[in-house]
Amino acid sequence: MVDINFTFVLFTASFIIFMIAMKLAFFDPVGSVVKGREAEIEENLQASKESMEKVSGPGSDLDKATEILTKARQESQKIISDAVNKANNQRNAQVEKALEDINSKLNENVQALQREEKDLLANLDNQVEEIAELAVKKIYTELESTVARA
Repeated sequence: MVDINFTFVLFTASFIIFMIAMKLAFFDPVGSVVKGREAEIEENLQASKESMEKVSGPGSDLDKATEILTKARQESQKIISDAVNKANNQRNAQVEKALEDINSKLNENVQALQREEKDLLANLDNQVEEIAELAVKKIYTELESTVARA
């Protein structure tokens, strides 16, 4: 017979909720930011190739073109790092909020379990007292009947 532990079920449900929150809060937004950045990088790369073709023509200044490319690379790196930092900050804030929610729910459930345990122990104590009283009465009646026979 399989014995189901409520704590395991609660932990599993919390983990599933955490994974859904991670997907919604982290994986989807970061994926869209990365795709957007890839498109922007591709556009910048295409623009730099066009600039390189213009600069590499007859009578062009190669140093000027190199400087333009360097600036474009620096700007694209700055944009990428800013986007990654922003996405990380948003992700961290959302993860912290999700963890706070999970921890508060966990604490509520632990308190509920503790109250239930306390109630069950009180009920058990009452039942033990009743059983003890019944046992004493039975022993007393058996002693009375034994004494009456003798």
